[in-house]
Amino acid sequence: MKKFRLLSAAAAVLTAVCLTSCGHDDEGSEALLSSSAEEQQTSTQTEETSADTTEAETASLPESTEEIQEETETETTSEEKGQGVNGSYEDVHTIAPGLWLATSDFYIDGINLRQQFFYEVNADGTGVMAVQSTGEREEVTYTFTDTEATVEVVAPMYGDEKAGFSGTPNYINADTAEVVYSDGSSTLWRYFSDQKLDDIHFFSNSELSDLAESFYNSTDGRECQSIRVYIGEDDMIILELFEAPEPGEVGDENYLDTYRIDRFTGKGTDKNGEEVDLVASMSQW
Repeated sequence: MKKFRLLSAAAAVLTAVCLTSCGHDDEGSEALLSSSAEEQQTSTQTEETSADTTEAETASLPESTEEIQEETETETTSEEKGQGVNGSYEDVHTIAPGLWLATSDFYIDGINLRQQFFYEVNADGTGVMAVQSTGEREEVTYTFTDTEATVEVVAPMYGDEKAGFSGTPNYINADTAEVVYSDGSSTLWRYFSDQKLDDIHFFSNSELSDLAESFYNSTDGRECQSIRVYIGEDDMIILELFEAPEPGEVGDENYLDTYRIDRFTGKGTDKNGEEVDLVASMSQW
């Protein structure tokens, strides 16, 4: 049976005072002189007080832009530092240790060819990548900075040579990061949990395709001969089943069914909304 799986190779923020007074009196020459002397003394005291105030205000101002920047950095809140669901990790210039789900989207003839990868990320820049389509795992090294995001895979077929990708971060925060590439495609990284890959189990697209074929052929008289597999917007795995050796269009004469399956449980629904449990039915085959 031919299985056609649409795969894909392939998503930051920081940002003023015045005074016045006056007076006069005109009764008799001595009173006038006395009043003028008092006013002069009062004016002198006011000017001295104003000068002292100005000196104090001037002394309290930062002497340079660097001091302003230092004060701004000191006042940065924990939210601006990027705290999120993965705890108190505050370095927004790289991704936090843990398990991440990366979704790569690119389009051919208007069709979104999507692929997903689980990344087990360690604080020392190493990790493990698991491919959703095949379930294969590879050891990786990674670098995330303000200007570059790189993942290198030590691929067995290339010996000790490196294979991987490099792009430009659009943004990086505690729970998500987006990397864009020169061809216009992008990868959205989403923090999944603080677990390791060995702590979770997911069915690859290949495994789900095999399960769906066997499940359908055991419950219906028509034979499934080809399956188109892709990843939905809600991260569900979509499997379109056809009787012909090559997938056609949904609704044509060779179209059999569509399963929407959770990769972790193997459960979902068919085209009519009826429940489908690919795993529970394995013992019947």
